[in-house]
Amino acid sequence: MPNFGTKKQKQRTKKSAKATSAQASSSKDPFMTWVDRLIFVPVVREALKDDDAAAANDDETMAAAAAANDALNEVNEWITVSVNANEKTKSRRDSLSVVSWNMLAESYCTPKSQSNLPREYRSQVFDPKRRRKLLFKTLQKFVIRNDESKTSDSITDINNSAAAAHVICLQEVDLSDVAQYLERHDYIGIETPRTKGGGAGGRADACTCFVYQKEWEIVTHELVRLDDLATLGVRNTATRMNDSANDGTSPSATNKSNGQSSNNNHNNSNQLEGLQQTLLRRNVALLVRIRSKRNPLRTVVIATAHLYWHPGYEYVKLCQAHYVLVRAKAFLNSLDESFIFCGDFNSRPHGAAHSYLTKGVINAKLVAPWYHQVPVGEAALSHACDRNSYDERGADDEDGGGSDSSKQQQQNVDALTERLTRELSIYDDDSPDNPQRRQVTVRYCLDNTLNKLCRWLRILGQDAALETDVEERLRTQQAVYSIFDRCKEERRTLVTTSRRMLSRRDCPPGAYCLSPKLLNNLEVALVHLLLTHGVMLEPTKFLSRCVVCNESIVEVHDASEKKRILDSYDAPSNLVDDHMEVYECDGCRQGYWWCDQPTSSASRVKSAASNMFQLCLRAGVPCADDLGMFDFVNVKAERVQGWDASRPASEVLEQQLMVVDWLKDERLACPIQLTSAYSQHDKSSKNGLTESIPFTNVTDTFVNVLDYIFYNASLTVVEKLSIPTSFAELNSNSIPQGHLLPSDIWPSDHLAIGARFVFVD
Repeated sequence: MPNFGTKKQKQRTKKSAKATSAQASSSKDPFMTWVDRLIFVPVVREALKDDDAAAANDDETMAAAAAANDALNEVNEWITVSVNANEKTKSRRDSLSVVSWNMLAESYCTPKSQSNLPREYRSQVFDPKRRRKLLFKTLQKFVIRNDESKTSDSITDINNSAAAAHVICLQEVDLSDVAQYLERHDYIGIETPRTKGGGAGGRADACTCFVYQKEWEIVTHELVRLDDLATLGVRNTATRMNDSANDGTSPSATNKSNGQSSNNNHNNSNQLEGLQQTLLRRNVALLVRIRSKRNPLRTVVIATAHLYWHPGYEYVKLCQAHYVLVRAKAFLNSLDESFIFCGDFNSRPHGAAHSYLTKGVINAKLVAPWYHQVPVGEAALSHACDRNSYDERGADDEDGGGSDSSKQQQQNVDALTERLTRELSIYDDDSPDNPQRRQVTVRYCLDNTLNKLCRWLRILGQDAALETDVEERLRTQQAVYSIFDRCKEERRTLVTTSRRMLSRRDCPPGAYCLSPKLLNNLEVALVHLLLTHGVMLEPTKFLSRCVVCNESIVEVHDASEKKRILDSYDAPSNLVDDHMEVYECDGCRQGYWWCDQPTSSASRVKSAASNMFQLCLRAGVPCADDLGMFDFVNVKAERVQGWDASRPASEVLEQQLMVVDWLKDERLACPIQLTSAYSQHDKSSKNGLTESIPFTNVTDTFVNVLDYIFYNASLTVVEKLSIPTSFAELNSNSIPQGHLLPSDIWPSDHLAIGARFVFVD
C-alpha cells in the first residue's frame, strides 16, 4: 500500500476510507441485492498492521481506514490479503482498474444449458429482450460515466464509481450492441472476429478488450488463434507464429470484421494426423498494448482469453494457456513491461492450467492424455469429467430455500471443493519424490482395422489392446461406441483410422487418428506414434506380451506343464527337452517356446522385433540402456545412420507438433511469472497458494472458480472487486434454487471479477 506520509495523502486516504465505510454500511440495507454491492474494495488490513510509525501516529487516518476495512469484511471476509508495506508503489492516481466477465452468449443461454432455474428467473433469463436490457444495466456498473470523470490535479477521479474500470475484458460477446454501448461511454476496443452461426471454423461469439480512451489509448494488438496449436510444428515454428501474428483485427470500438485467418483452415497435409483434431477448438485470445495519456512512457499489455471448456481436456487448456504466454512474451517490449492476463480459463483451482500459471512450472506428463497415471490422478480426472459435481439435495426442502437450505448446499460445495483440491493437487507436485512423476506409462487401444500395428506394439512390449469383434459390430452396425467406455475405464489412448470416431463428442481425450492411406506404411505409423507419445523402448520387455490377447507371457518351469504345452501344439518330439524354455500367456493360455533355429517362429518374431527396434532407433525413439537379449544391436551406429527419408510417407516425421514436445516436458515452464489477483496463502496447498473466492461460475451442474486475473511483478493489487462468496448472498429472494445463475438480477452464469493495480517502481 502507498505510504500515508504526506498531509495530502492522509486526506485522500481518510476520504477514501470514509467513503468505502459508507458504501459498506449501505450494503447492509435489506432492500439491496448483492449486485448493488459490487464495489472495488481496498486491500488494507494486514498492510495497516505493518505500516510505518509515521503513518501509525495518525490516529484519525488509521481509525477511518480500519473502520472501513472492518465494515467491508463483515460482508466479505476473504477480501484482505497480505501486502508488503515497504513495497514502493505509485499513488492511486496512477492506477489501472480491470474487470473481466464472461457475459454468457445469447446462443448458449437456453433452458437445456441453463437447467433447473427457479420459475421466477426463467421469464427474465430466456426472454432475449429482457435479458439484453439486464446485460446493459449490468455493464453500466463497470463503465466510467461522464458525470464521474471529475478531475483533481488534472487526474480523473473515479472513486465514486464503485465498480468502474479503465479496462473491460469480455468473453462470449455475440451482440454488436455491446461495442456500440461502450463506444458511447468513451471506450475504444478490440474484438476477435465473429462468423455468423460460428461457421467456417470461426465462432459466433467474441473476446473483447475495451479501454477508457480519455485516460488510455490502444497502441497495438495481436489476435491469437489457439487452433494454431494443431499446425504449430517444431521445424517451422517461427514462420507459423509470424503468420498468425499478422492475422487479426483493426483497433476500433466496433469491429465488424468477419474475416478469417490466413491459416484458419487447419487441414494439415500430413497423412498421419495424430492430435491435430483434438486441438481444433476455435478458441481465441487477444494481446493489446495500451498507453497512458498522462504518462506516455507507461504501457501495459493486456491479454484476455477464453480457453476450451471441456473438463476432460486439461491438456488442451494447458497448451492453450502456454501458447498465449509464449506469444505474450514475444509481444512484450521486455519482461519488465506491465502485463495482465485475464479471462475465462475454464480451469479449476489446482487444475492443470491454474497450477501452471500459479506455480510457474508443471510436469506436463501428468496432463498428457496418453499417459497412464497412479489412482489419485485417475480420480482427479474422473471427477473433472463429472459435471454433476455437487449435491443439490436440500434446495427443495420445506423451508422454502431459506437459510438452512443454503447452508446445507454451501457445505456440499465446500466438501466437494476440498476433495477436488486434494485430488487435483497432483499437478502441483513435480518433485522427484512424487511417484506420479516416475510412473507415467502409455496404454493403447486400437480399432479392429489396426490388428497388425497392435501386434507390433505388443512385440515391442507395449500395452496395446485391440477392439473386439463384438465392439466393432456394435460400432459399425448400431453406432454404439463401447470402445470409448473401454478406453475411459482402462485409461487407454484410442488409436483409430476413423475420422467419424474422432469427431464424436464422447470420443476419449487425446484420441490418435491414423490415415487409412498409411496402412501400407505401418513402419512409419509405428515410429510416429511412439515419438508422439514420448515412449521409451525397454528391450528387456520385448516379447513379453502375448500377441493374441496382450496379457503377460510367463515362463513355465514344471516339466509336465512344459510337455503339456508342447504336445497341445504338436511340437516335434525332438523339442521336448527338460531344458527347453517354454512360456505361456497368463490370459489366454497361448503357448510359446524358444528355439534358435532360423526357420522357427520364435526366431522370426525375434528378427521382426530386431528390425522394428533398429527402425525406431534411426528415427530417434528413446531407448533404455539395458538391451537384454538385443544387446547385439549397435544403438550408436543406428542413431548415426538415421532415418531413410526416401521411405514412403516419411515426411510426417519431419512435422512433429510442438504441442507434443510441451506435453512430454516434465518441467514445462511458464514464460512469464504471474500472480492471481484473488490468490491467498494456503499452507495445505503444495504450492502454498489458492484462490480466495469459492466460485465464479454457479449453475445446477457446476460450482467453482473458472475466471481469473493474473499479473506480473511490475504491478501490485490495491483493490479487488467484491463479489458474493456464499449461496445465501446469491439467493437474494430466499427461494429454492435461488442461488443459481443466471438470475433475475444477473444475466450470466459467470460472476465478474476485477482488480485495481498500481505500478511498482
